[in-house]
Amino acid sequence: MNRILQSLLGTLLFFLILTGSENLVAQDTTDSTDSTDSTDSTVYTAITPNELMAIMQKEEFTVAKINDLVLEWILYDIQCLIFFSETSTNIRFYTKVTSPSSDLEKVNTWNREVRYSKSYLNNDRSYALELDLDLEGGITEKRIKIFLITCEISLIQWIERVIIEDKS
Repeated sequence: MNRILQSLLGTLLFFLILTGSENLVAQDTTDSTDSTDSTDSTVYTAITPNELMAIMQKEEFTVAKINDLVLEWILYDIQCLIFFSETSTNIRFYTKVTSPSSDLEKVNTWNREVRYSKSYLNNDRSYALELDLDLEGGITEKRIKIFLITCEISLIQWIERVIIEDKS
């Protein structure tokens, strides 16, 4: 991916975090009984797959429950999984992509330059990407939405920087 697009994606992520991503969901402000502010201020110290799935569906993400601890999230035709800890206090975004070549240097560069995720080569030489969200201290729905956006942007950047062959 060219550096300009990387910079734009990074700026978008920074802006969303800085502004608290108030515009992630269009809200009808004409109904005074609407309690959308309370959902964004609800503090989660744990989250179930059903609760996260409801949040994701409100954001119009394609998501399905695989079992009691795993959701499947399709992003850009790529299967991504969200794993839940037994206590539901931690969730992990995970995806893997196979590529004709395995370039460990690209993975190492990603891990040196990107602090909020990790990439590695699986035993089958496929590339893997992971991001974690810890809920133990308590987080709001807004923070969960920011995590989902971070996963989506990270996937795009990771594919461009690690998976796609360098054309230059």
